[in-house]
Amino acid sequence: MLGYSGTCQPTDKGGKDIELVDLFAIITVGDKETVTAGSGESLDAIMIPGYPRYHIGRDGRGRPTLLIEVDPSPMSIPALALQNLLVEYDVSSLISSKAAGRHAARVTVIRCIGSDPDLHDLFLHVAGSLIGTLGPEPSPVAIHSAISDLVALFQSLESHASTKSVKGLWAELLVIRQARRPEILAQAWHATARDLWDFNAGTQRIEVKSCGTTIRQHRFNLAQLNPPRETMVAVASLVVMSSPQGASIADLLRDLHRRLSRFPTVKYRVDRIAAESLGIAWGEAYSLQFDVEKAMDSLAFYDASAVPAISLPLSPGVSDVHFISDLSGIDPWTAAQLHRSGGLFAAVARP
Repeated sequence: MLGYSGTCQPTDKGGKDIELVDLFAIITVGDKETVTAGSGESLDAIMIPGYPRYHIGRDGRGRPTLLIEVDPSPMSIPALALQNLLVEYDVSSLISSKAAGRHAARVTVIRCIGSDPDLHDLFLHVAGSLIGTLGPEPSPVAIHSAISDLVALFQSLESHASTKSVKGLWAELLVIRQARRPEILAQAWHATARDLWDFNAGTQRIEVKSCGTTIRQHRFNLAQLNPPRETMVAVASLVVMSSPQGASIADLLRDLHRRLSRFPTVKYRVDRIAAESLGIAWGEAYSLQFDVEKAMDSLAFYDASAVPAISLPLSPGVSDVHFISDLSGIDPWTAAQLHRSGGLFAAVARP
């Protein structure tokens, strides 16, 4: 029986699970806090429960801003401006609250300066996960590292082509969301588009294939069906069809936030990989919706060694072979078989 060798333990840094999208939605003018930072612009804001150093604000144009109270720094770090993101370090500010009165603070200001509401939603999702990894009392080094990651992510959104189709990414996220142990799937999720398999846990790997019809015909790279010795690969096959009443990638990420609430580092990893995979296609990803019920009903797992494939060895000089295989004649694994296999395969089985 093959088992999963990694570990994924809940992380508790003293704060509470947060969902910035929901928190941002309840901010009203003068209701909780007013933050005046840097240029003198006032933001309507709210302190994030369980994280007293963090505030989420809304500027006069309805755009979200994350503020982190920091200790004064002897170093002067210049502001960083992207097309949709502005970061200002060690900014003098005044925070006024009905509950706690008024106090001066030094803050790091992270503004989403794009106008698209879907971009605001994405910013809030990622920022919420980022806060969970930093914890209530972040060090200056940790803050700087986290902001560097956020900047790199937004640079991908602004300049990089999508490394995966919206439908393909949606299918992978659904496989994680429906899993009995989504944190194990998320931890094993591919870090780059160059990875041969979508999920890799050493001796167990899963490749997700989606199709737009009930005929299970999928395109494979020959190498995907010929893993290293002593390694098993499962092919997750599902039907993904557009539906105006379906779920978008944003909806799946929101569900995953709830399921991964005890694993902030893993949750942030999911947000980061999803955003980097989408690149400049993030707007399309947030508008397209697919039928969850149809996809779930069709989801099946197959032994990759049983998938029809081109025989080895290849003729001399032939490489990088791709082909389409029909899985209709193969019996899928049962839930009991997945559970008995343990590790990644047991984790992906439905609860």
